[in-house]
Amino acid sequence: MFGVGHVSARLAGNRLVDRPDVRPMVATIMLTEAAGLALIWLAPGPAWGIAGSFLTGLGFSLTYPLLALPVLRQVPPAAAGSAIGLFDVFFDIASGAGSVLSGLLAGVAGPGSPFAMAMLAALTGSMMMLVLYNRQAVGAKTPAP
Repeated sequence: MFGVGHVSARLAGNRLVDRPDVRPMVATIMLTEAAGLALIWLAPGPAWGIAGSFLTGLGFSLTYPLLALPVLRQVPPAAAGSAIGLFDVFFDIASGAGSVLSGLLAGVAGPGSPFAMAMLAALTGSMMMLVLYNRQAVGAKTPAP
């Protein structure tokens, strides 16, 4: 179901990536991912875990394109390949490190703990996007001295 949610979001949401400011959308998808991870973590039965997997895939799907787009907007076209390659390296490092840490955490705190950790990470990311978005919105409304 993770894959179904992932592909569904890519098909339905790919036009949402081209917005001038992606932070509200990133906050939304991270909240969706966090909700899915919470369902998996707290699932009383398989149906809840399946629903959580779908929501997690739905939320995670647009993370990469939404976070990569601002990178591409900040570099000259001639450097786009290098910029996205470097972004990709760090995205992969984060994914790999998260997998290792999840395995270690599961060994210490139980099999549900990686889902709780990932949920907290998604909530933190969502809050960061909202704070940055609100800070820019407030700054844009403040008249220059």
